[in-house]
Amino acid sequence: MTVSKVKCSFGSGILTEFDSGEARSIIQTSGDLNDLVFDQINSDSNKAKRIGNSGAVDVTVFRGTETVNFLETTASGNLTLTAIYRMENLSSRGFAFAVHTRHFAVGNHFIPSQYWGSCRSIIN
Repeated sequence: MTVSKVKCSFGSGILTEFDSGEARSIIQTSGDLNDLVFDQINSDSNKAKRIGNSGAVDVTVFRGTETVNFLETTASGNLTLTAIYRMENLSSRGFAFAVHTRHFAVGNHFIPSQYWGSCRSIIN
């Protein structure tokens, strides 16, 4: 079964703020990150769409040995990466584990974060 659309939900995570050369990590609780939907997944062309509150954006797909990775570069150059581990588990288990990482810089504020959760396939 080829999966072309998934919905990923993330629970807890960690966010780190860098202020004045000091790093401060903050535990994020469930619900701090909206669900992510990836549609039109095509690992042959290395393309997909991430659908969010503000519409759809193009993302690059990289297939690893055990992962399918979605890389988004924002207009300001910030990066987000979502890795789905053992995507074949979507059909056998109904879900697959995932990690979502954001590398944001806004002005002089550097705010990397990482969340963990799972993804489920969506049948159109």
